[in-house]
Amino acid sequence: MIRIVSLLEEKNQYLEKFYKLNEKELIDLADNRHDNIENFYAAREGILKMVEKIDSLIDEQIKLNEIDINSASGLLKKRIVKAFAYKTELVNLVLSQDLQIISYIERAKTELIEELSNVKKEKQAMKAYRAGNKI
Repeated sequence: MIRIVSLLEEKNQYLEKFYKLNEKELIDLADNRHDNIENFYAAREGILKMVEKIDSLIDEQIKLNEIDINSASGLLKKRIVKAFAYKTELVNLVLSQDLQIISYIERAKTELIEELSNVKKEKQAMKAYRAGNKI
């Protein structure tokens, strides 16, 4: 049972890293800095793989030990409840961050599309101007 509690707490540490990584990227995105986005997504993916690995270790421990939380000591129960509550809090914060990140990315995408559209119009105008001078 102690191993499971340790794994739950370790999982929360990775979720904290995920949250902090998002916080840093949100600052960059708010300042229209998008040059680190690929590294950002790669780092997120690495953290998520670690969380997935910890989840599988937790599942293994549960299957091996046929855990009954009611039989755990008071201190272990408190640690479990605390770990789950903190995980829920972190997940909710990350979901909120992800909505902000998506918003920033959508805004940048829209700006890029508008810029490309303007460049295309300018090229067409230049071609029309050049064609008019040759006649």
